[in-house]
Amino acid sequence: MRLVLDQGVPHDAAALLRSLGHDCMHVGEIGMSKAADEEILAFSLGRNAVVVTLDADFHAILAVSGARGPSVIRMRLPVVLLRLEKLAAIALSPQNRSSGPFAAYSILSLEVTMIAWKRAALLGFASWLIPFVISFFVFPLKRTNAPLFETLMTLIVLVTAGALFQLYFRRRALSVHEALLVGLLWLAVNLVMDYPMFAYGPMKMRVWAYYSEIGLGYLTYPAFGFWASRLARRGGT
Repeated sequence: MRLVLDQGVPHDAAALLRSLGHDCMHVGEIGMSKAADEEILAFSLGRNAVVVTLDADFHAILAVSGARGPSVIRMRLPVVLLRLEKLAAIALSPQNRSSGPFAAYSILSLEVTMIAWKRAALLGFASWLIPFVISFFVFPLKRTNAPLFETLMTLIVLVTAGALFQLYFRRRALSVHEALLVGLLWLAVNLVMDYPMFAYGPMKMRVWAYYSEIGLGYLTYPAFGFWASRLARRGGT
């Protein structure tokens, strides 16, 4: 089974697939990491290989151009393997090559929720640190104008959520489920980092006081992730 892994698919997947006996290469290994999609398709067609990608443009190029190959597996989210060899076998199966609107080639689209844990954790820490640092500069307002302070902190968390979700999903296919899970992770990170300082620090806040004044505000992260991703997915359809 011959496979060409597009940029965005983990490099380790190529080595792992080769260890399983597949003829597999990553575009980064052959100097094509910045190649145009058309070049990657042409290279794969010449090798009779299946393209594995995160990029929806491959589907569009094949459909619009009427090209007769190669077969394409689109991963809606990055996966390491997820039985990639079986998916490639399906793409090259005689049934897919002899029937249907794309008789000359096959297109598979697979949606998998696999969180980029390292990126999510680092951005989760940033989701706590950024509002925390900014709060020091606006804290004097709490004594003179408490409602304005609360409004500013809410806006700061909201803007932080938007910026960090954009960073998280850079070069990743957007998934509502993943956005919600990442938002819940950031909620947990904020509570773990935040609560001990307010409960055991100088303020000695009780549990209910902390959650009513501060903790519940971190629900912004999963709420924003869920509804913003739904809106973006709807706008993209």
